[in-house]
Amino acid sequence: MNGLEKQGIIKNLVNQLKVKADKLIDEKIKTQFLENLKFHEELSEHLYKCIHFVAPFTKISDESPIKNNNHRLKIESGRLNKSINELKEIEHENTAALKKANIILDILIACTKHNSAGLEEGFKGGHFKINDNGELYANLEKSGLTKERISSHYGSCKENGTVDGKSDRSLTAGKMFSEFLFGFANNPSATWFQLEAAPLTREKFIETRVQKILNDILETLTAIVTLGYASINLNTIQHGLDWVNYAIVNGKQKNIGQYGTSEHTEKKTPLIVEGEIKVIIPENKVSDIVNNKEITNLSLRL
Repeated sequence: MNGLEKQGIIKNLVNQLKVKADKLIDEKIKTQFLENLKFHEELSEHLYKCIHFVAPFTKISDESPIKNNNHRLKIESGRLNKSINELKEIEHENTAALKKANIILDILIACTKHNSAGLEEGFKGGHFKINDNGELYANLEKSGLTKERISSHYGSCKENGTVDGKSDRSLTAGKMFSEFLFGFANNPSATWFQLEAAPLTREKFIETRVQKILNDILETLTAIVTLGYASINLNTIQHGLDWVNYAIVNGKQKNIGQYGTSEHTEKKTPLIVEGEIKVIIPENKVSDIVNNKEITNLSLRL
């Protein structure tokens, strides 16, 4: 898959999320969500530009007329190749975050159809319990998109940290949804979930990883110029670095939680949904979501 095709996937995922976010009534929550979405959209654009700008310089030792510096150029081009691979890994993670955000939003919207509480309650961390015989739990677990997670929810039902052998699990979607925590409950069998303001274990922030890689690229390209290679216009990389530096500072200044708080807790007034909800949960393949390919026996009915 080439770069333009990947950008097409991103655009499709972003547009889907914008349409779904339009269902939000609370303008503050909608604005915050769209701002978080914008970060991932812009990140994709900068990654694409930087990867394609740097790629030709990974082979400069083969093309350079400066024979005396071939060994050093080979080392520097190797560093660039490593940086490109790291950017591609982040590019993949960014696409996966958009894919997972779509799944989470589909679940929240579907639950809203079965419960009088607004979509906002899901965004604010309201606790949902779906009496679906654990159907949603099973489909999320087999998607390959979730990880095991320890939590105290439904502790009285647990033995060795699980309910009937099923552990609590987590789905994260970048800045859009810090953590979608879910699990299985029994008596009766059900799937429960809630959005968390911050995950139990937070992975290294994507912004600081991009910042480090772009700094490394600038340093390497500068070294290549000093070795006698033709002057290189570093505007593309510098612009990407300026953007990510701003994103880091801007995020620290705002210091806001996810999307608010809800009175609907597990122990107090959980939001009950009777019966199955119908959502598409694709395989852990980014390409599937572009064609809206259905790989489970469920269909989207919102």
